[in-house]
Amino acid sequence: MVYRRGSPNPPHLVMATYADYKKAGPLLISTDHRGTVDGKPLHLSLSDVSVKTDGIGQLDQRAMTLGRVRSGCR
Repeated sequence: MVYRRGSPNPPHLVMATYADYKKAGPLLISTDHRGTVDGKPLHLSLSDVSVKTDGIGQLDQRAMTLGRVRSGCR
């Protein structure tokens, strides 16, 4: 993933990878992202991800939960 921001407010450039995929119901979610934010290290990880289906395999779009989002940027 590459994100570039044109405004004067940081961050200006975020580059990150997608890794450690987990199935949450019918979704495949990348739970580990590593890269840089304006040249500084970035580590974003998601844990305790869950979704709720309607019983016939359809995603209930109101019921996705990201239990913990941890980010580290120095």
